[in-house]
Amino acid sequence: MDPNKTKSASEGIAPMGITALNETVLSNQPESRYECPVCLNWLRDPVITTCGHKFCKSCITSWLRFACALSNMEKIFSHVSSLMAVVQSRRPMLADASDVEVTTDEDTGNSGHCPIDNINLSMKVDIFPDNYTKREIQEQRMSCPFAAKGCNVKVTPLDLDAHIAACEHNQPDTSAAQTRLPCAFHAVGCKDTFESQEDMNNHLQNDVQKHMSFLMNAYSEIKINNDISNASIDTKEQEAMNLWEAPDKEGAQASAAPLTNTSTLIRALYERVVVLEQRNREQDIVLANLTKQLSALAVAKMKQNSDMLLRYCAGNYIWRVDNFQQRLDAMLKDNYKMLYSPGFYTSPNGYRFCVRLNISPQNPLFFALHVHLMKTENDDCLEWPFNGRISFAMINQLDAERTQRDTMMSNSTLVAFRKPTAEICLRGFGYTEYALVSDVVRNGFVKNDVLVIKVNIKCV
Repeated sequence: MDPNKTKSASEGIAPMGITALNETVLSNQPESRYECPVCLNWLRDPVITTCGHKFCKSCITSWLRFACALSNMEKIFSHVSSLMAVVQSRRPMLADASDVEVTTDEDTGNSGHCPIDNINLSMKVDIFPDNYTKREIQEQRMSCPFAAKGCNVKVTPLDLDAHIAACEHNQPDTSAAQTRLPCAFHAVGCKDTFESQEDMNNHLQNDVQKHMSFLMNAYSEIKINNDISNASIDTKEQEAMNLWEAPDKEGAQASAAPLTNTSTLIRALYERVVVLEQRNREQDIVLANLTKQLSALAVAKMKQNSDMLLRYCAGNYIWRVDNFQQRLDAMLKDNYKMLYSPGFYTSPNGYRFCVRLNISPQNPLFFALHVHLMKTENDDCLEWPFNGRISFAMINQLDAERTQRDTMMSNSTLVAFRKPTAEICLRGFGYTEYALVSDVVRNGFVKNDVLVIKVNIKCV
């Protein structure tokens, strides 16, 4: 490549059917305002609480039902502990099973606390349908998970499950072994298995009472085993345990109860584990939301910085084409594919240009290099057609003296310099045969798979 060789600039037009190599992909992840804090998925049948938080109706109902069931379990365990203390003290029974008040859903209206801020909630008076959010979600569109298999359908998040069930591309992989998931309460007696995690989650939500029975049965077995082991205790040790005295009539405790009651210890540990798991789940939800917010802020900050550099570069822009070999291979395979730089400004409120690099449609051995005018919010305040000087410099990163520099003046008679009627003017201005592809690849213009092109545009 001769760095001093002059070339004639001309107006060019992008070939029909061009496709940019940096196309964006639509994300199927819900925004934070459409995300349920419990299941971390799209809000389904959304409701809003009096404390201002949004949930899926099924999620908050299950959460409150679990809180009610946990409260009942604590009352039952407390009563059982009292009965055991009475038996050990050899006193008459002071309580009856009928003394235990088990709270039902009808008593409390599925009452509990908010998973976010721990505010007391009642399903009857504190939960309301959020139809506005439901309409907004229904306006969203998501790609089918089987798009890679050829499904091009886009549906609302609320209709995605129904579409997946009926999608013709949803074919099971018969080569993979089918494994079923056991219930999380398998260790205490539940023998149900499931094909997917979603089926197991539905089972856990719908069979709370069944799992409570399994837990109570397991607790009873532990109690019986403990009594059997206590029966084999040495006589002297048994006498020492019976030295504990019952409280007197004034309620004063004569001596502390022995600490060898295994069932009481297990019950206390179980209650503590339940509380810690609940707190851990709430903290995981808060941490996940904060992580998403920080990621969104980081992306927004990077975009803001990039936009500031493009607007205040004064028409002096350095375009670094990374992953150059991969992009070149794509252009050589399909000559209609092109690379476009971001849009940069000649001044903060001035003209906006971008640079196009592609394989020359007239000679596939050459690169074509053009500039295109782009729309701005200030086009009505600018003078048209554009009149100025445009300079290109393809930087040789191994030998600066071999850098190729070219300068051209605008032509007011060409469509390429008139006021844009589209986001990017279809007609560009530049060189149809700017540089040999082989020279660019081999002679030091590409370093670390990056090609650098410097553009300077000045109004005159």
